[in-house]
Amino acid sequence: MFSPPTILGIVVFIPALVVLYYFLGEFERYFKANKALFMVLAGLGVGMFVGFFSLYFPLDEMVWAFAIVLLVETIKLFAMIQKPFRLNYDSSFYGLAFGTGIAAMMVFTFAYSAGLPSLDITTILFVFLISCNYTFVGASTGGIIGYGSSLGEFWRYFGRSLLLGGIHAFMMTFVWTFGYENLSASFAVLLIGFIYGSFLILYVYNEIFPEVIEDKIEEVKQEDDA
Repeated sequence: MFSPPTILGIVVFIPALVVLYYFLGEFERYFKANKALFMVLAGLGVGMFVGFFSLYFPLDEMVWAFAIVLLVETIKLFAMIQKPFRLNYDSSFYGLAFGTGIAAMMVFTFAYSAGLPSLDITTILFVFLISCNYTFVGASTGGIIGYGSSLGEFWRYFGRSLLLGGIHAFMMTFVWTFGYENLSASFAVLLIGFIYGSFLILYVYNEIFPEVIEDKIEEVKQEDDA
């Protein structure tokens, strides 16, 4: 009923929709929705570029895996230090939106370029877990860089995002090495990465977001009562 690219798109973007609807959507009164949407779309464009660019490098080698992380996090930093985001309390929301778009499109590019001949349950689950990994981690590091931008501590939080992204890149080198030849090992690493990414996104959701809106809660309540 659905073509493989359509199924891939649905599977790949489910984690992104969860992040945007659940983790970001709950705080919609504290940021501009059109601005967040723009950052998602911008992230999709960047993700397509980085995704195709990454195909020319062996991501199962740590040096190249870290190089891609450095490229992606640098792009996020460059975006978040621009005037519309610099020293603004809501930058972490836009950073998360930007990071979500980048990660989701990167995974779609990887999967689409792989030219998968068929999409059985195992393949769908494999792609889904890869998408969860990259989307949760990419969204989180985007939110962390955005948080640093709101505080004016750009390099400190950029360094944190590099470290966190680098740890995940290290894990993913094993997935690209094992691949389909050793599915049990690949799934084991992906599950560890899923837990790691979930921890990061929950950290942003439970720690960073509540902190950045702390001074705005009363203001929003007054607007609601007006």
